Amino acid sequence: MNLAECIRMSWCRLRRIGHSRGFGIQSPFAYRMVTEVLCQRRPYHLYADLVSLMPDLKGNRLKVCRLLMRLANYCQSPATFVAVDVPAEEKAYVLAGCRHTRFIDKMDGCRLVVVRATLDSVNSVLDAVHTDMVVAMTDISEKGKPKPAWQQLKGAASAVVSFDLMDVGVVFFDPKLPHMSYQMNL
Repeated sequence: MNLAECIRMSWCRLRRIGHSRGFGIQSPFAYRMVTEVLCQRRPYHLYADLVSLMPDLKGNRLKVCRLLMRLANYCQSPATFVAVDVPAEEKAYVLAGCRHTRFIDKMDGCRLVVVRATLDSVNSVLDAVHTDMVVAMTDISEKGKPKPAWQQLKGAASAVVSFDLMDVGVVFFDPKLPHMSYQMNL
């Protein structure tokens, strides 16, 4: 990583630090999601086992994988899980988060969807969206700017709550929740 990239990432983290631990978040759902799932720092009991299986996984990739594991654990028993263009290590962490999960190819009726930030993946998600769905989109930014796929997903009419975590975006589609969009550090 070059100096300009380090400065840009540092500046972005400083701007988002106000919400990093749930500060300033009024919604009980969003506060609980930030403190207990997205930004939780306590180690899960499976972290050590997974690191021993994948010792080369480090840095941001490890953070993303652990976040996906916490999301699967939060969704608890997503009977189905859709992974569109997702690396094997991310799938392994999701399976560790919820052992009842099985992978399928279509999104109809699934609880947790993990996709890469491409316009094709967004269109397929938006075609199959339902109120109980949680979508985690990886690689949402490019050189500090959000990708169009992430903008389209979080700006969809059915998207209710979105969390922009710099590398990963999480969107909830439950209409009972208050409409909000949060930017914070992972």
